[in-house]
Amino acid sequence: MTTKIALAAAFLLSTAGLVQAQAPSADCTEAGMTKMQSQIDAMTDENQTAQKTAAMADMEKAKSAMQANDMDDCKAHMEKAMQSVMPG
Repeated sequence: MTTKIALAAAFLLSTAGLVQAQAPSADCTEAGMTKMQSQIDAMTDENQTAQKTAAMADMEKAKSAMQANDMDDCKAHMEKAMQSVMPG
């Protein structure tokens, strides 16, 4: 019984790690910016026009904040852009 509980716990922890690793992050680096811009560019559905516009605006603000070395503001705008790209 204890072995089954331990195996179940290990499975849940490993699954949670995979989900967390796959979740996008608001990474204020050139790589993070490039990845987010690619996701925004991939928004081609006409029903996503408002979300794409909002995401692009937040990306511009994030880029400006990054250039000003304001990483807190950069991260906040990257997170808003992510919410526009992946609502829910």
